[in-house]
Amino acid sequence: MINVVKIQLIVGGLMVLLYPLLRKQGIIKMFWVSFVIAYLTAFVYSNASPLFHGSVALEFVKRFVFVSALMIPFEIYDSQHDDKTLNTLPQKFGIETAKKAGYLLLLLFVILDVLNFSLNETIGIQFLVIDIVIALITGLAIYFSSLKRNQYYTSFWVESIPILWWVLLLVFY
Repeated sequence: MINVVKIQLIVGGLMVLLYPLLRKQGIIKMFWVSFVIAYLTAFVYSNASPLFHGSVALEFVKRFVFVSALMIPFEIYDSQHDDKTLNTLPQKFGIETAKKAGYLLLLLFVILDVLNFSLNETIGIQFLVIDIVIALITGLAIYFSSLKRNQYYTSFWVESIPILWWVLLLVFY
């Protein structure tokens, strides 16, 4: 099991090294970051933790969808500073459409979470409730995102959402 985790960490590290090449690829960049984070937090965690029970594929998709939604406020803020040829999600489709995409991603996250809860009897209701609360908070972060927000909105408040999630999981586990 340890060798599998080591290999997965090496693969994850190599994926991180590809980021500078993809930084100039607009929408692809956002989904690449989501993919790498989902990979590292789902596949590596599932093999490293004896506490993990459930579908790794479902957990990966849930995390990919959530991180993609969580990145919308960053994409909105960065869209005013990014080169216009990057074609990021807000640049290509507009801020309101990017926000709607974020809300849809969060809805998909909650649907997948309910599915995961219904398929896995080892998941307590408190985990489902925490995930729904985090999805609502992320939805609020997307809603209040704008070009007029300063950098600290995304750098502190939005980035603190996963930390709040972790704290809630620690408190209610």
